[in-house]
Amino acid sequence: MAKPKIISSEPCEYREVLCNREHYYNFIKNEITFNQALEDIDMFIYLLENAYSGYDDLKSKNFKIQTLRENIPFTKGNNVKTDEILSFLYEQLKPYINDFHFYMIGKNKQLGFRYPIRVFFSNIFLLKNNEQFKVIKTDNPNIKIGDIYNDSTYYLFLYPSEGKDIYRLGVFLQKEDEKDNNLVELLFNDKKIYVSCSETNSQLKKLSETSYKEIITNESVYFYLPTLIEPDIHWDNFDFYEEMYKKFTTLGLRYGEKKNYILDFRGNGGGNDLYCQKFLANLLFGKNEKDEIRNYKKFENHISFSSVNLYSPPILQAIKWDGNNRKKEYDNYFKNIYKFMKKNNFNKIKIENSKRGVTKKINFSSKLIVIMDKNSCSSGESFVYLANPLLEEEKNLFYIGENSGGCFNYGNVFCYQLPNSGMAIYLPSMKMKSGIIEECKGYMPNYWAFQEDLLLAIENITGDKQLSEKLKDINNNL
Repeated sequence: MAKPKIISSEPCEYREVLCNREHYYNFIKNEITFNQALEDIDMFIYLLENAYSGYDDLKSKNFKIQTLRENIPFTKGNNVKTDEILSFLYEQLKPYINDFHFYMIGKNKQLGFRYPIRVFFSNIFLLKNNEQFKVIKTDNPNIKIGDIYNDSTYYLFLYPSEGKDIYRLGVFLQKEDEKDNNLVELLFNDKKIYVSCSETNSQLKKLSETSYKEIITNESVYFYLPTLIEPDIHWDNFDFYEEMYKKFTTLGLRYGEKKNYILDFRGNGGGNDLYCQKFLANLLFGKNEKDEIRNYKKFENHISFSSVNLYSPPILQAIKWDGNNRKKEYDNYFKNIYKFMKKNNFNKIKIENSKRGVTKKINFSSKLIVIMDKNSCSSGESFVYLANPLLEEEKNLFYIGENSGGCFNYGNVFCYQLPNSGMAIYLPSMKMKSGIIEECKGYMPNYWAFQEDLLLAIENITGDKQLSEKLKDINNNL
């Protein structure tokens, strides 16, 4: 790995900040005084400038802090509701931010800068044959079975539950752009015809966050992982998380000869990338080696990334809070960051981290199948990022379901609270140097599938009918 490089360093005022407290929502007030509201907005601006890795992106879009100050709508002498402050800050920033990780929590609502892009589907299916797309199913009276589709492949989505080489027509739309019937004009037999697309009512279903599932057949192992969040050592269910992650990361060691590994990441909002890294290390390098540390060292040689990390006095305080509430290794992490910050006068510092790993594909004879949906985010998506360079897509690596949440280009999130209202502000401190995926659009599956046809898609890839029987209740917590 290349040595981290300081790309900027500038003085930063030190202020005491409130970091995420246990049960912080108990500290959020319903309303505060006008002067307290001004103090909170001032602290918000301080955090925005010094603890948010996307602040330069705001400035590049002509965002000006002074304009935010000038637009404060509250009247001197009147109390201000916390949710009114939240709404004001959101409206001021909304035109400039597209960041799934940045969100704010008030007394009775929360708002984030996330504008998901989903696929709205038609009920028109096409068969690909010799680079030609022929209609095989339609509910549009102006489009007949056998008609030839002449338009862009941008509107075509591979749909294996309907059979081999079958595509479904659809269009990408942001939710706020949705209109009744969402008509898109497309060419059939060289004639323009309007096609109606809508969001399917059978989106993949978010399952339980407090249980995992491991299901085994002669040929396959299925594992549902609801989260990658790193547990606080004070949580009552800390041991449950430790057990779940141990089961997940050692799956390849325990079932090394299985033909199919199916990972269900539906609803997995992310957490710590390390669990996915350990899983892949043991799966890909653990066939003849049960030493997890050695497997991980081999896997590390294949990791590539390039990111910019932000460090500053408020971030240092947040790291310290994490160190007090997480595992012991966080203590050392804080001490190392503290020494680095002290050496650099506790400035606001941006560091470039980059590593170019071995790009050779791994010899892997099984199939790794990942089920994703619109709620698969952040570290849940990083699994795709980590696996892609190592395995051959559509040979031994398959993604099925929906496009993921698109919550990947910013990360390493810390929670702060405004001093008077207690409003919680979640800010990422890291940014990928170049966009890996489009924010809020996410990774595209190889094969699209929804609730009613998910099992068919899995069976078409694995050929495992025994698994289909065991997963017949896959949309209802099994």
